[in-house]
Amino acid sequence: MVSHPDDYEEELRKETARKFRELVAWQKGIALARLVYTLTAFEPPLPATGQVQRLRQTAILISSNVGEAQMAGSPAEQVVFLEQALAGLSELEDQLDLAVQGRVLVAGDLFSLRDNVSQLRRMLRDLVQDRLYPRSP
Repeated sequence: MVSHPDDYEEELRKETARKFRELVAWQKGIALARLVYTLTAFEPPLPATGQVQRLRQTAILISSNVGEAQMAGSPAEQVVFLEQALAGLSELEDQLDLAVQGRVLVAGDLFSLRDNVSQLRRMLRDLVQDRLYPRSP
């Protein structure tokens, strides 16, 4: 029995989706977002509500960009999403510093967050290099 082309495309999309969830960089990005959510689970004072929302938004966009990179067609398209994830990490670091200065987070929370950011940054840079300069078989 010959399957319909739409069925094939749907199966291919599902396979790609499974693959991005297998990426360690995506898993680290999700872990980082969970940590940000955990550290900001309290009810912040009204002026800090927007800052907490922005921290959370930025954290989740990092893993989203990693997932989109895996699903993108060409290596050049993948690099665009990976670079967006790297930019998100830099933005998150700035927001974390501001959150400590504004007493939304305590300085002690930054150690594990910065460690996670650093690990993920190395992974993303490696992925960019692999897409730009693929290794010969």
